[in-house]
Amino acid sequence: MAGVKVGDVKVINQEIGETFAMYHGDSVEVLKGVPDTSIGYSIFSPPFASLYTYSNSAHDMGNVRNHAEFFAHFAFLVEQLFRVTKPGRLLSFHCMLLPTSKERDGVIGLTDFRGDLIRAFRDGGWIHHSEVVIWKDPVTAMQRTKALGLLHKQIKKDSCMSRQASLTTSSP
Repeated sequence: MAGVKVGDVKVINQEIGETFAMYHGDSVEVLKGVPDTSIGYSIFSPPFASLYTYSNSAHDMGNVRNHAEFFAHFAFLVEQLFRVTKPGRLLSFHCMLLPTSKERDGVIGLTDFRGDLIRAFRDGGWIHHSEVVIWKDPVTAMQRTKALGLLHKQIKKDSCMSRQASLTTSSP
């Protein structure tokens, strides 16, 4: 259903049921067409800053040079989500701590992306009131990210660089 309209915004596709509506499109653009205080619950996984870049579009929040640039873009989404959510209703997001790299960050370690997201939502008027932590399989995480600290050969080479897989969290 290409070309569907939500308010004044074009979406790629949509599914609307009796108790839900799902829209496929640029989240910030689609939300601009959603009426104020009309959503009772949202759940999503935000782009993980520059960990995954999905396109070369300037609209792609994952297509950024650093976390500061990502959060400058992400603030627009937080603002729109707050505007369309009914007072007292909830939003949940899925995220994780992000690995740093020697090339990009100067050190190999982790950055508290989860905490940065929580602070971004709190700055946007949201209240952080609960959290769920989900264990991640280190082998699967290593295969996806090739993180040095998860590689088995790193235990033999220099075990102080080894680490457990990052946990993921879901937070309202």
